[in-house]
Amino acid sequence: QAAPSLLKTAGEVLAEFRQEMEQKMLDFDIAPESFIKVSLNLSSKLKQVVPEERENGKITMEILKYLVYEAAEEANEEWIAYKEPSEFMDEVTVAIYKEGQAPPEVLEEINKGEMPDEVRGQQQALQQQQQRQEQQRAMKNDQEKQRNALKQAEGEGVEALNQNKRDRRTIEDYQRENKRAR
Repeated sequence: QAAPSLLKTAGEVLAEFRQEMEQKMLDFDIAPESFIKVSLNLSSKLKQVVPEERENGKITMEILKYLVYEAAEEANEEWIAYKEPSEFMDEVTVAIYKEGQAPPEVLEEINKGEMPDEVRGQQQALQQQQQRQEQQRAMKNDQEKQRNALKQAEGEGVEALNQNKRDRRTIEDYQRENKRAR
């Protein structure tokens, strides 16, 4: 925990973070690397804020991500910022790729979010149609298997089983049942 004299308001912490991200993006712009990963830790930022402002929602993970995205876009509009999957809610890694350097799976994920509703609807309709066709094929296969099984059974001379069952009751059981029936 920071000393009380080092604590700042939420606005000051966000302003510092924005400047830090802008500087990082400028450094990345002239660097030879094709991507940079920015780790965001919400709790570390909240520790810098005075206690009265910690719980008021002025600093959230969404705001921190927005500041990173904004800094990347200001540095170069062609860069791609992508939030990597994370299992923690207060820790996020944002990968920023220079133009043409993003892996195909990242591009696919980003473009998925930009699909118009019409295209999404068409894709869902196609998927449903394919599922229906697959179900119909499966039903036809099952019916064909049943027909084949019946044809084979007819050819082999099928006969009913358990026609000549024996009475397994004891004499005493039989006599008791006859007495009750009278």
